[in-house]
Formats: sequence, structure tokens, C-alpha cells
Amino acid sequence: MDRGSGKFQLAGSITEAYSGKAIALTSDGNGDQKLVDKTDSFIAQATSGAGGGKIGVAGSVAVNVATSHTEAVIGHVPGASGAATVTTSGGNVTVDTGSAETNISRALPSNGGGKGTSVGVGASVAVNVITNTINAEISDGTSWSGTEGTVSVTADSANTTLTHGENGASGSDAVGIGVAVVVAQDSVSASVGSGGALSARGDVSITATHEGDFITTTDAEAAGSSVGVGASVSVGV
Repeated sequence: MDRGSGKFQLAGSITEAYSGKAIALTSDGNGDQKLVDKTDSFIAQATSGAGGGKIGVAGSVAVNVATSHTEAVIGHVPGASGAATVTTSGGNVTVDTGSAETNISRALPSNGGGKGTSVGVGASVAVNVITNTINAEISDGTSWSGTEGTVSVTADSANTTLTHGENGASGSDAVGIGVAVVVAQDSVSASVGSGGALSARGDVSITATHEGDFITTTDAEAAGSSVGVGASVSVGV
């Protein structure tokens, strides 16, 4: 988290960072320590201009559309033809895939939004459209020769999505609108298809896990001496 004046604090997650929750560090560490971010981040941000004059209008729109496919497959990929023959000599078999993703869409005002001596209008729309496919698979038709130790087929997914729309307006008649929309589709699968038998001497594990954190927030303010309308709409699908 950027605290200004070249000062930063560490947060445990993107959602904690935006809420202002920092980790209490107990020492300065040393030069061998490194901070590594293993997530993929997709960010869209728009800031409206500041309206002025008799009629002031300020608007911002931020749209983030992210599509990702992460797969680990023995055999042929889904939808393709063919088969595979795998020869093992007693070692462990691991088919492992994972995705950690952060999506942020923020539409914000500048200097209070739309300002007009007569009419002020401020509107912001933030949209996130997210499609994730995570798949770990031993496909149909795969034949095996030899023996295996343990067999593990694992798909892990984590998706944090923050969508925020904010604006304001001031004037004799003022209208402030904030809209935030998130449409998310996460598909996580782990499977072993039909085919040759696995001769596993150890545990066989087939797991698919997903952790999703979807935050949709809006803020709209209207300061009108005659008429003031503030509307906020948050939609999650």
C-alpha cells in the first residue's frame, strides 16, 4: 500500500490492501529477502475530468475483460483427437495446474465529479467480465505401461475481483451516479478419463479447488441546492 512520501506497507491480499489493512512487520529484514507476487493482474482504471461552467458533466468508464485458460494434460487436450502411451518405472505421477488471478476495474471522479453553477452531472461505470478455465486431466484413451507410485491430478484456482464505480456532482441541480458490474465465470476441473489401467502402488488423488473473492462497491454523491440525486448500483453475476 502506497502511504505517500515514498512510504509503503505490505498487505496480506489485494482486498486487504484496498481496505487499508496492513501487515505489522516486526523487523527491517535483510538484503536476502525478496517479495514475489505470483498472481496475474488485470487492471482497468478511468478517472473523469472535472466539469465546470453553467452545466458541468464528468464521466468515467473502466472495462476489464479477461479470459484465461490454464491446463495440464496427459494425452490429448479436450476437443482434440488422438491418444497417448505413457511408460512408467515406479515413480510418482503428478498432473498439476493452477491459476492465481487479480482483476480490478475502477471508475473514479476527479476533484469531486461534475460541477456546474446550474447543473452538475457525474457518472462512473466500472465493469469486470472474467472467464477462467483451469483443467488438470489424464484424457480418455491414455494407455499406461509399467507401475506408478502415487498418482496426483490437481487443479487449483484463486480469483480476486474488485469492481468500484464512484462519482459525484454539485450545482443547483446535481446528479451523481456510480455503477459497478462484475460477470465472472470460473471453471475448475480435475479428472482421469477412460483408457488403460493405472497400476498405482500408493495413494491416488484427484482434486479441484477454487477460492473466489468478488467485491463490488459503488459510491455516488450529489450536492444540489435545488435538486440532488445520488444513485449507486452494484451487480454481481
